[in-house]
Amino acid sequence: MLMLRPLECLDAYAQRYGDPFTLGRSTEHPSVYFSNPAAIQQILSADTDCFDPRRRGVVPFLLGEHSLVYLQGQEHRRRRQLLSPPLHGERLRTFGDFIRATAERVTDAWTPGRAFGVRQSLQEVTLGVISGAIFGFDGGPRVEQLRQRFGSLLDSVTSPLTTMILTWGPQQDWGPLSPWGRMLRRKQRIDQLITDEIEHRRTNGGAPGSDILSLLMLARDRDGEALTEDELRDQVVTFLFAGHENTASALSWALYWIHRLPEVHEKVRREIDQLGERATPLEVARLPYLSALCEEVLRIYPGVLTVTRIPNAPFSVMSHRFEAGTALVCCVYLTHRRADLYPEPERFRPERFLERQYSAFEYLPFGAGPRRCLGMAFAEFEMKVVLATILSRWELTLPDRRLLKPVRREALTGPPRSLELLAVRRR
Repeated sequence: MLMLRPLECLDAYAQRYGDPFTLGRSTEHPSVYFSNPAAIQQILSADTDCFDPRRRGVVPFLLGEHSLVYLQGQEHRRRRQLLSPPLHGERLRTFGDFIRATAERVTDAWTPGRAFGVRQSLQEVTLGVISGAIFGFDGGPRVEQLRQRFGSLLDSVTSPLTTMILTWGPQQDWGPLSPWGRMLRRKQRIDQLITDEIEHRRTNGGAPGSDILSLLMLARDRDGEALTEDELRDQVVTFLFAGHENTASALSWALYWIHRLPEVHEKVRREIDQLGERATPLEVARLPYLSALCEEVLRIYPGVLTVTRIPNAPFSVMSHRFEAGTALVCCVYLTHRRADLYPEPERFRPERFLERQYSAFEYLPFGAGPRRCLGMAFAEFEMKVVLATILSRWELTLPDRRLLKPVRREALTGPPRSLELLAVRRR
């Protein structure tokens, strides 16, 4: 049930058992769920050498064994230093106009008077943004083919039923008609496209670009070592996955809440309009209410519900001692629903982020500690630029104002594909 209806199960367990609670008590290695920020800080601040990565499921296969997500200890620290620069600081400035142009291109296809699938449109935006950021704004036939195949792969593995089959079924290649075999072949074609792009750049040389792949190919660690071809490929897939799926979900929820709550719509529209048509993406990113709105979106329905650490030796949390192999689950969803931190936690209220600051372990949609998501700054920046672009260009309305709940999409959650908005008119 936790796989199919995660939010309902987590709410029920927390109400019945409190914090922390244990699932699988009779098994050798149970899972212990925490929502107390102090406990979460102890777990996520610990040295990564204390833990073994969890590698079962579809996501580890998609990302690859060299993905930063699954590296440990010194190797994780070394690779994280190499991968950080392209996603932070001044580099964000180079992506602002491209993010805006991509949002304009996709939304120009909307037709006044017609409804459109919110998630589908925003997936097109976010995949266009992250692929352009990785491979260059001009792209090319290979990059376009990669976009299509990657989007198709994600669509094929993110339904709850497919997730259960691929995660708990036999992970063996029984041919192209078997679930695992189909995914394996799709992943192999994507890997080959990325490998071909890397090889093309190395063979043809030329001046390096400012895109993420160019920067990663040039990066060297303290010992002068570069990323191998396999490492480059797995990091590119990781950036594609993280920068596409979760950001599209967050943007979809943002548009849903904005158009479900008139007072939220009025405040954010007024703030964007007051900035003027000539505002730069960096000016948009500094808007206080828009920033708070994005934070509230990521609070109320975080894409990643839990962050798990599995200690490789006995580990203590808040005076409780846990044996090696116990899954220590930091529950982002339940932490964000604590009434002592967030009064009226079920209510969508961006003002709470203007009234106080939350610690890194009270608000953690991107995780926390030494393994916090590298793409956090990029994702937040992209969200604000895309939302401002849409709201300044379109008058939209929500045909169905019923309260929506997230649905499971492999390791993530997101809005249902049935979510639609009506394009009323261009502004």
